[in-house]
Amino acid sequence: MKTIKIKLARMIFFSAFMVSIFSCKKEAVQSNNSVNSVSLERSQNSSLQTLDLRPGPADGQDVYVEWKANDAGTANVNFDYVPELPPTAWTDGGAEVKQRIFISFTGLSAIPANATVSSATLYLYGLSSSLNSPQGNSYYPGSPYLSYGSNACIVSRVLSAWNESTITWNNQPGTTAFNQATLPASTSQWNYDAQVNVTALVRQYVKHPELNFGVCIKEITESPYHCMVFGSCEAAENDRPRLVVEYTL
Repeated sequence: MKTIKIKLARMIFFSAFMVSIFSCKKEAVQSNNSVNSVSLERSQNSSLQTLDLRPGPADGQDVYVEWKANDAGTANVNFDYVPELPPTAWTDGGAEVKQRIFISFTGLSAIPANATVSSATLYLYGLSSSLNSPQGNSYYPGSPYLSYGSNACIVSRVLSAWNESTITWNNQPGTTAFNQATLPASTSQWNYDAQVNVTALVRQYVKHPELNFGVCIKEITESPYHCMVFGSCEAAENDRPRLVVEYTL
């Protein structure tokens, strides 16, 4: 009887040991492959928090405005309803055209003013077609517009309030070069996804929320032929602008 009890105890111990090993291995695999697990662990260890903003049609604030050399009325028109954001310098029937985009992430107010922003990245997502810019992005290997140079854009801080339903080219607010960022030139005609380091801009907006009037994005070279095409908050969910901010309290 004693021998049986010893064997039974050994079997229970061995089974418990194997379950423990299997559980540890399973947890390790989940941590290596799950973004949520890694983010959670990082937040617990370093107090790092993440704010991920991606507004849609109901709460998004983005729009483009337009100036056309042969149509003065266009400068008073608003384009807040379209699913595209096309920073552009082009021609229409031989007449020069310029388009600038404005984006505001009001959700930044969720970050306390005393927080320390470690990084902020603006994500813009390219489209596979465009009604406004049927030529697609102007700069990529093999593009017929390569000789006109890079279509990189400036991301600038806006200096005063605007509303996506009333802003036009003629009443657009001013911008400043202070803490501006650069949106890299495209590498493909369509579906070009861009990332912009806007940490300096967002730090200023978090510390001084009363200055958060969003950003203006325009071509560095505002002369033909330079163009990019991105989705707006009216586009499909995966094509909408996104702002990811990491901060500590």
